[in-house]
Amino acid sequence: MKERNQSIKTTLISMLTGLCPPNEGNGWISGFDIKENIDQVHLRIGVCPQFDLLWPELTVEEHLLFYARIKGVPKSEEEKYVEKAMRDVHLESFASFPSSQLSGRV
Repeated sequence: MKERNQSIKTTLISMLTGLCPPNEGNGWISGFDIKENIDQVHLRIGVCPQFDLLWPELTVEEHLLFYARIKGVPKSEEEKYVEKAMRDVHLESFASFPSSQLSGRV
């Protein structure tokens, strides 16, 4: 039963994030239809998978800049966005560290 529940959860998340279209029915995120307004949905949600989505050679700052661009943060606000994100999780002093040097990395 656990495997079936995992499969259902994965399928639901895949549909809500636009990775795969629903076979029938629909879904809404913040009032936006996942079939018609997936770009707006992408601006409002994020998914944290069960495995790392970090590249060992990129720094903390480069990762945050990459994800800011995916989220559609305007270029004029990228630097402020990245600085705030690092400050929020107390990583300012690690901005230039490659992710491979952070604790918890293999």
